[in-house]
Amino acid sequence: MLVSDQGLEFENEILQSISSILGATKIKTSSYRPQSNATYDELHRVLHTMFAKCVSENQKDWVEWLPYVTFCYNAAQHASTKFPPFFLYFGCMPMWSIHLILLRVQNNESVDGYTARVAEKLERVQNLVWHNLNDAWSVSCKWYNRKFKPKSFEIGQTVQVYYPGMYRGEHLSGSHITVL
Repeated sequence: MLVSDQGLEFENEILQSISSILGATKIKTSSYRPQSNATYDELHRVLHTMFAKCVSENQKDWVEWLPYVTFCYNAAQHASTKFPPFFLYFGCMPMWSIHLILLRVQNNESVDGYTARVAEKLERVQNLVWHNLNDAWSVSCKWYNRKFKPKSFEIGQTVQVYYPGMYRGEHLSGSHITVL
């Protein structure tokens, strides 16, 4: 699934062709409604917080920090998946500068063996990610449902229905209806 806003950079032949090849469904968010894309709103909030820790006071050097901030974001374990995005995408943990210093020569593994090992590892991780996301979803549901109180009505009971005004200052009173 591909989620984007309605920017023209996302409405082009190349992106449509790639989506078609990958079998991705394209979904557009509502115009001028950032709430409809809450996941990316949260990403931007986190990135802004990370940039605030390292850019200079005049904020003109943020471009120099961009590779480092995105690397750290992608190398950090995320609460919902319990894995870093880098690992989920590449099937291995990212190499930090200390790894380059301490690099060890690994055994000469065949390409087929390496591919099979990575595919097996990613399959196990995918199952764990689904489990972790399900746990995060359950926690969110419990949090939401703690305030939810179901209402039930009896046949023949009169109830009041609230119709809010369409414009500022307009107040419409509720009307009474009978449950059938």
